[in-house]
Amino acid sequence: MASWVKDKLAALLGAIEMPPLEVVGAGTLRCTGEISGWGDDSTADILLARGKTKRVYDLHFSVVLEVGLGSSNSTPPKVLLRFLDVSNDTAGAPRALRVEFEGSGLNEGGKEAIKTALTPEGVASSLLSAVRGAVEETVSAFMKM
Repeated sequence: MASWVKDKLAALLGAIEMPPLEVVGAGTLRCTGEISGWGDDSTADILLARGKTKRVYDLHFSVVLEVGLGSSNSTPPKVLLRFLDVSNDTAGAPRALRVEFEGSGLNEGGKEAIKTALTPEGVASSLLSAVRGAVEETVSAFMKM
């Protein structure tokens, strides 16, 4: 079921309708709907044992955010929201994630501005909340199968 979970997550991320968010000192951020780094060890299984159904998931992936710098002469840098452990063990708690960067074009000040913007108090908190919501909605749909 891991491919079903990945497809469901990609569809929900792609459906996030939000204008690019301005991050002072770094440009704009928008969700691309792309999933990167889907781990080969990511699993989502429905098990039947002794007449009971159990749903087990353990996912590792990154959600891609694009950084708009205002210049069209280069490939835009990307921000990866790397979800470290989306599993039955972390259900009910905020899923741990790490902010990583891919591509050039952002200096250290821009990277720090984006990290700050992607905190619960930051200007991109609504985008972060929408991404987290898509992850949780995907898990919920899997658990109801």
